[in-house]
Amino acid sequence: MADDILCVIPARGGSKGLPGKNKKHLNGKPLILWTIDAAKRSKYIKKIVVSSDDKDILDMANQYGVTCVKRSAEFATDIASTADVIKEVMAKAEKTYRYILLLQCTSPLRTTAQIDEAIELLKDNVKRADAVISVKENEHPIQWIRKISEEGYLQNVFLGSAQDKQRQNYDVTYLPNGAIYFIKTAVFEECNGFQPERTLPYIMDRRTSVDIDTEEDFRLAEFILSGF
Repeated sequence: MADDILCVIPARGGSKGLPGKNKKHLNGKPLILWTIDAAKRSKYIKKIVVSSDDKDILDMANQYGVTCVKRSAEFATDIASTADVIKEVMAKAEKTYRYILLLQCTSPLRTTAQIDEAIELLKDNVKRADAVISVKENEHPIQWIRKISEEGYLQNVFLGSAQDKQRQNYDVTYLPNGAIYFIKTAVFEECNGFQPERTLPYIMDRRTSVDIDTEEDFRLAEFILSGF
């Protein structure tokens, strides 16, 4: 199965929330290398491609022995979609792969074991599923969510919702954590995205679900890695 998986690691040079975050050192190692290392240790992944518009990132990835694709300027903006980045990598690939695995640099605490388990989840359910997305359990019921009206009052987001039940009386809900996206290539091309109708969840814990977008997120990852 390793020869059938195209693993793509997008790593844009710019970032509004945390400038230069993909090169920023986390516990002594550039952020992008956490994901490259995890992918390289996988027993299912053979082809790893880093897509970036940043020369330093590409040089770093090249030194780690992975394939590098210089991202086109049109796909290196804040509004460019990940799907477009993946399609650019696919167009430059030397062969067609049966599966696409997207691993984002912003999930450095995601482990190799979790990557392999997500791959196995689709492999074991290949006849009834088309994709797997990693998720984490929502800390609070979505019925507790409120918005502020134009007049400044709190309002329910969901009609009829009220915070008068204990949490265990609500359904458990899950949020995609951005760590792992695994999909059949043909389905990706058809839906131009990573969540078709037949998508299975791979549930991750809160610790490994840390998603780095801000300086506070980065400090949280450092704190966790320190062993507190």
